[in-house]
Amino acid sequence: MPDTEECYRIIRQTRWPEGVICPYCGSKEVQKNGYTPKGAQKYHCKNCGKYFNDLTGTKVRKQDASSFLSLRI
Repeated sequence: MPDTEECYRIIRQTRWPEGVICPYCGSKEVQKNGYTPKGAQKYHCKNCGKYFNDLTGTKVRKQDASSFLSLRI
């Protein structure tokens, strides 16, 4: 089973194959902004000013990414 970091990498690659996009305004003008306690990358959108992470707006947002992906593998 992949570790948590690898799980988040897979989620990012699947969700944003052409680069991270703000889920609120659709802008590509985002900057990394640390990590959540569970290890998801956090971002700040320079266009709309909102903050989000790898799981914002997904069904995985309340779960641990590695346990979710273990169900998919």
